[in-house]
Amino acid sequence: MLRTALLDSVVELNLPPGLRELLAPLLSPVAQAAPTVALRVEQGPDGFLVLDQLGTRAVADEAAAVEAVLEICNREVLAGCVDVAVHAGVVARRGRVLAVPAASGGGKTTLVAALLRDGWEYVSDEALVLAPGGAVRPYAKWLSVHAWTLDRLGLAPPPPGRQERAVPPSEVGAVATGPLALAHVLLVERGPASVLRPAGRAGAAAELLRCSFNHYRDPAGSVARVAAAVAGAQAWRLQVDDPVEASALLSAELG
Repeated sequence: MLRTALLDSVVELNLPPGLRELLAPLLSPVAQAAPTVALRVEQGPDGFLVLDQLGTRAVADEAAAVEAVLEICNREVLAGCVDVAVHAGVVARRGRVLAVPAASGGGKTTLVAALLRDGWEYVSDEALVLAPGGAVRPYAKWLSVHAWTLDRLGLAPPPPGRQERAVPPSEVGAVATGPLALAHVLLVERGPASVLRPAGRAGAAAELLRCSFNHYRDPAGSVARVAAAVAGAQAWRLQVDDPVEASALLSAELG
């Protein structure tokens, strides 16, 4: 049995021993806490069955089982988050947070991993969580890093047959601690070179709301919380070609 706490959820995982050994470095254990999410994995002759409240998923091997478990954990943790959560990569320096709102496949994890290698601290590669009063809550989960990024950053490749590998933050950099406040919102677009230029706060707020996981629960309250957070931040538009080059630019200009 492996039990971990993430944001407002406690996830209890009933796993075969080999799978538990693979997942333990990615999920900080908690000893005493009532679970809010339960998940079980059973091993069979042809692979694994991953069972949660939405049903059963059959996967072929341990690597696929790890991906499935982490995907379900992330989904359930974000569903249980009581604060406004925005799909974003998030790093910090000296308590000042840089957020990169983007949909899946938008390159946010790649940029976060590059920034961590340049000395920024990890807050999340998945969600910017805005608490009342404008504070940023860390969601320091594992990073799901693509093979290209792993190679570009000199990290170990994914398992055979997989395109991504779950990486503990400690493998890439430090995890942010202490009070965190939003200082920069970065709107990213692809381009032939890395270029950083100022952007409007209204556009940044609109992008944060567009990328929100749960603003529908309280639309007016979410708009107010995002507007308050953005009012104390600077907005930027970053044209990205190479994430390592872009990280160097951001570190020089905003770090």
